[in-house]
Amino acid sequence: MVSFDNIEEVERVNPPLTTVDSHSQELVRSVVSCLLQRMENPERLRNVVYVDSEIIYRQSTRI
Repeated sequence: MVSFDNIEEVERVNPPLTTVDSHSQELVRSVVSCLLQRMENPERLRNVVYVDSEIIYRQSTRI
């Protein structure tokens, strides 16, 4: 079983859940930046932004 977003609660359940840490703060910064750019220039083409993520293995999965 795997969770997404690495919230604190996933460490407290039994067994602790493996999770994908999406680095949400970095994601939010990117989204806000894109939004501000789009507001300044509505005709601007859309762009794709990639944000790194990582799997944090815990007891809910076997490596």
